[in-house]
Amino acid sequence: MFECMLDDPDREQLGHMLHCWHNRFENEPIMIRDALKRIGFDEEAFLDVIRDIAGEKDGSINKTRLGWWLKRHEGRVVDGLPAENHKKGAAYIPHQVSAATDIHLHLRLSANAFSARTPRNA
Repeated sequence: MFECMLDDPDREQLGHMLHCWHNRFENEPIMIRDALKRIGFDEEAFLDVIRDIAGEKDGSINKTRLGWWLKRHEGRVVDGLPAENHKKGAAYIPHQVSAATDIHLHLRLSANAFSARTPRNA
């Protein structure tokens, strides 16, 4: 079972995205459109993962698709980095990646394990 979790390409892509995001923006909440403006051409690895997620045929990046992708992965933790969505106002939805503390990670993983064992109709 654990081998399947390690070989999950979606988890691998999310981990790469979270690491790149955290290395570039640290714990700063930022809107997707502002983040894309600040990513430099020298950050090729970051641009590659974003293009894999939300790239268009013409080479542009679909901000809406990237936003939905991040939203879909909200709350997941990869390598101690949780994807978080911080809301401030109606149209302001910045995405933030922060380093999880050991206790935060432990509690989140424990809660996920508990919910996975709990029957949904109970």
